[in-house]
Amino acid sequence: MEAALDRLRRGLSVTDEAFDRCLSPRARALSAAQWTPVRVARCAAELLATKPGARVLDVGSGIGKFCVIGALTTAGRFTGVEQRARLVEVARALVRAGRIPRCAFKHGNATDLDWNGYDGIYLYNPFAEHLFTSARQDDSIRYGLDTYRLYVERVEYAFANLRPGVRVVTYHGFGGTMPDRWRTLPVARRPDHLEFWTNTEASAPAHVQMSPW
Repeated sequence: MEAALDRLRRGLSVTDEAFDRCLSPRARALSAAQWTPVRVARCAAELLATKPGARVLDVGSGIGKFCVIGALTTAGRFTGVEQRARLVEVARALVRAGRIPRCAFKHGNATDLDWNGYDGIYLYNPFAEHLFTSARQDDSIRYGLDTYRLYVERVEYAFANLRPGVRVVTYHGFGGTMPDRWRTLPVARRPDHLEFWTNTEASAPAHVQMSPW
């Protein structure tokens, strides 16, 4: 674990296999389908945490992979919110073991939070498990099409009411449509299925050049 986290701190490349050695066998088995790939996490974090102390929210943070990588590779402050209490505990244990700063996790429903308290929002298709049985981790929450639609509507409402200047990165989308005033921006060497959004013309340059890791 120390080797992988140290490489991230130093801005060096880390494979998903190396990072996943930080996880329990159970969490490791879910990695390919459930947790954000390292390359995607680094790109998303760099787009969202553009200044020291920038506050970034991960909607459906799982075992905390995105937040941990973001905190180690940027100067932002990362908060993950997750409905499954056991995953929150896994994420908190990883933060303690790795002595990772500026990284915290909440147990709860992200749609109950005020997203205007954050400078950036990250979503890795958090509601897909309500549509596809193959995306389900366990039976600890109630699944259903009505629940899926409710969550998507809540996210669309949250985006429509975000203050100007907030940034959003989606990976494999979130199931809904961004409001009209939001626009997507090009990103050099953008990972497939990653989209970068802004709700003001002045919040980002017309072209983003990613770091060469």
